Amino acid sequence: MVTVNVVVLAGSVAADPVQRRMPSGDEVTELRLSVPEAGKRLLPLPIAAWHATVGVQALDGIGKGDRVLVHGLTALGNVTNTAARLTSIARGGEIIVDTETYAAVAELYPEAEPRELELKGKRAPVKSYTIQAK
Repeated sequence: MVTVNVVVLAGSVAADPVQRRMPSGDEVTELRLSVPEAGKRLLPLPIAAWHATVGVQALDGIGKGDRVLVHGLTALGNVTNTAARLTSIARGGEIIVDTETYAAVAELYPEAEPRELELKGKRAPVKSYTIQAK
């Protein structure tokens, strides 16, 4: 089961978008938005982080003080958790998918390596497939 949260925030951009490196080594572009806290003051919130290239394109022309409306989705649940765990252990040039996802693309990647992986929060090993970049 997957739960989807829809978030809509309206406010002012607290600072120009910033590019930074995550602990994983991925480069991201971060946007901070100031939103009213019960009408008292503006709170700067880190509301979005995109892969650096996507972020630069998505935020082109947006800067400190601009008024924006941000609409976002957050997916939660077992499927999302499993996907996140598989993604986190993939090395450069790899895509690791579960059996259901692999079934949808198996004809395109017949050379994928089947694996059983121990994942945090899972009682039994998870059957997966590793696809190497071509």
